[in-house]
Amino acid sequence: MRNRRSVQEFSSDNCYKNNVSLLSKAKQYALSSSSWTKKSNSKPLKVKGSVCSLKLWEIAILFGVFIFACYAYWYFDHFNFHVVRMYALAGYDEAQHKVGQYYMQGKGVDKHPAKGMEYFRLASDQGHAGASHNLALGHIMRHVKLKKGEARNLLNHAHRNGVPQAAVAIEKYCDGHRRCFD
Repeated sequence: MRNRRSVQEFSSDNCYKNNVSLLSKAKQYALSSSSWTKKSNSKPLKVKGSVCSLKLWEIAILFGVFIFACYAYWYFDHFNFHVVRMYALAGYDEAQHKVGQYYMQGKGVDKHPAKGMEYFRLASDQGHAGASHNLALGHIMRHVKLKKGEARNLLNHAHRNGVPQAAVAIEKYCDGHRRCFD
């Protein structure tokens, strides 16, 4: 048969006394046990600087983050251009195409069609269909000089790879016109 405890044993005072006695026993065990105490001759670590200097560093870092967030918000195009340009310099064809578009439109950077065509050429050399289309149109609009027949090849590549405007450009500028072949 089970031993039934009285209601008095579970009163709040008894629970508190039991918890205090358990804690004191655990503390005594921890202090007396050799595994819990560590004797060493090393000096305690000292923190250089004061608490005030740490607070100043925290405030300076938070202020820097705030300034950066304001720059990224109000000058988003400029910020985005520089981020995408880093990827373009790393060799990503999609980023190279995007940087070419930024230069052509003057978005986030001064308008510079020659630099835009350079980036379109880099992306086109990696097989980017949109860049091939834009490079061929750049040749047709006299922004860049391509080899004879290269503009038509670029437009065909773009059309085969899913750029619907390439078919319109082939029909409008290449069939029966000399602009694609100059």
